[in-house]
Amino acid sequence: MPDHMLDALKALVRLELTVGELYKACALRWPEDDQFWLEVAHQETGHAREIERMSSLISKNPAQFVQAKVIKVAAVNTIIAGIEKTTELVRTQHLLKINALTIAIDIENSIMEKQFYEMIKTADPAFLQLCHDIMEQTREHKEHFKKRMAAQRT
Repeated sequence: MPDHMLDALKALVRLELTVGELYKACALRWPEDDQFWLEVAHQETGHAREIERMSSLISKNPAQFVQAKVIKVAAVNTIIAGIEKTTELVRTQHLLKINALTIAIDIENSIMEKQFYEMIKTADPAFLQLCHDIMEQTREHKEHFKKRMAAQRT
């Protein structure tokens, strides 16, 4: 059981890093907003590190963790492939800023709605805090993107 959890977490690390790369591409594409994009990209990289810490906690004490939901690595890989295509559209200037913001909101929503971080049940306080921190920042990202999009429309 821990191997599947660890494989899923590895896939989620790749997902967070891929989202970060999209946001970095947006920073390069729209330099007038680069600080905004770079900040959220940096936070996505932080999420990847936090997920790696979660994996470490499971590896050190697997009896403390129970799989509650199955996260299919193939499904995460499909999401990653879609984000990579979007990143390429940004890099080749085939995506408007308003569309990039909409996609960013969709990405942040999908991470929250799928509740990837509820796939593992545990009482481990360090693990639970990492989950909480990632989900809270994801909610904040969504709100930041919504505000950006509203400003873009005015």
